[in-house]
Amino acid sequence: MPLSALVYPAKGHTVSRFIDQQADDATHTDEGGLTSLAQTDGIRATGATAMRRRSRWSRAWAPLMLAVLAFAVSMTVVLRHSPEFSPIDEYMYYDALYQFEEHGMVRVGDRTTPEARHRIGCTGVIYQGKFGPECRGFFEKRSQLPFGGKTTADAYTPLYIASAYYGAKLFQWLGVDDLLTAARMTSPFWLAAGMLVFFALLRQFQVRDGTIIALGATYVGVPLAWWNTTFLTTDAPGFLAGSAVLLTAHLAATRKASPWWFVVIAALAVGLKVTHLLAVGLAIAYLLTMFVLRQSPETRRLLLRPQSWRRATDKWLAGFAVGAGLIAVLVQLVWLRIRTANAVGDVPPVIKAKFGLGELLLQSMNFLSNSLSWNVPPGVIYPMPAYLWFPIASLFILTIAGLVLGFLPRPVSVNERAMTWCIVGSTVLAAPLLATALYATQGWYFSIPGRYALPLIPAFLLLIGITFRQARAMKLLGIYAAILIAWTIGYTFVPGHY
Repeated sequence: MPLSALVYPAKGHTVSRFIDQQADDATHTDEGGLTSLAQTDGIRATGATAMRRRSRWSRAWAPLMLAVLAFAVSMTVVLRHSPEFSPIDEYMYYDALYQFEEHGMVRVGDRTTPEARHRIGCTGVIYQGKFGPECRGFFEKRSQLPFGGKTTADAYTPLYIASAYYGAKLFQWLGVDDLLTAARMTSPFWLAAGMLVFFALLRQFQVRDGTIIALGATYVGVPLAWWNTTFLTTDAPGFLAGSAVLLTAHLAATRKASPWWFVVIAALAVGLKVTHLLAVGLAIAYLLTMFVLRQSPETRRLLLRPQSWRRATDKWLAGFAVGAGLIAVLVQLVWLRIRTANAVGDVPPVIKAKFGLGELLLQSMNFLSNSLSWNVPPGVIYPMPAYLWFPIASLFILTIAGLVLGFLPRPVSVNERAMTWCIVGSTVLAAPLLATALYATQGWYFSIPGRYALPLIPAFLLLIGITFRQARAMKLLGIYAAILIAWTIGYTFVPGHY
């Protein structure tokens, strides 16, 4: 299937009808028999070539514009960053570059490298200052290195670290001296690629070009994107992973692509980071919902009886959904075995939280209220005013509430209905399920930060795009996105910024 067909699946035959009409006009106005047929063929060939060129450009400009905008904003921020580490474990990921160079992976219990300890002692961490004894002038109360000098990046497979390592080496070959800056420069590429796939995903649900650009640009401007797309972080591929998993699931459900693509993309996404299981889980729920909705009312009532499955249609859809989930989990189980086999010490202590029913109830509201608006506390680190991020956070909450309570129009098509209710469910269930899985597999629990919703952000934006299709509303969102981006760029030129 051509890429243009994925991005614009609903295009009709307007172009071909126009060309045929021009050719027919030529046939009727020429009485020369064979000459008329030749002219007709020439018009069809010339017209088809010209319209194809115009059609390709008209289809390409919008996704390319969104990708270039996202890349330009992200790269501008990267190049204007201070040399200090981000407080979201960037020190550990910087150390992981050296660990990968030496061992091909980050090993459990390994001490951080001298290069990383030197930098955190000399340059420090944003807002937290300098650590350790490597340089003079560090804060006396911060004489201990984080986590006792041990790495915490061992939880991740080498996939992301390898991409950052080789990307950084390429930028250093091109003349970037600082390794941290060179590694940070890989993050805008993840964002730009994510925007291209995000565009294709929303076009599958007939969301307008302008609406997609407005939604994508809004994400680029929120604090969540500033933290996750402009530093060296394992969260950088999250937006791309979430978009790709949902796109391939939808293409499989609508028979536009082989379901094996969904299986492969789901496994790769989870290989990049285990939290991408949230997007895989949402995609599986969507495929199973589509499977149920395609059954006759009588068959649906019988699905709880195993013997009745022989009467069900599209059983392959349910099979691939379950199979993809099992393979994605298997990827992480294999990695855990590899990680354990290569351990050189104990896991460093973590800050644990109390796990129980009360905590699960709190987590059920986590992604709904603290995903698009997430910022590293305290807000003075990235001081975007609340009145700037509040509108998009409120719009998302109102969209969920409006759909549940029925004062917003609900989707009519089967695809949109299935996707909508799966996304609504994920806003409440995803964080508690992730917390439960963490406690069940590790024996301990820490409070889930709102940024862990990152692989679900494409779905949250898709829900807004499906629900609000009015051109005027999306124009206002476009203006709002421009204000967010202007503030983001402007902040990079404020003295003392991070």
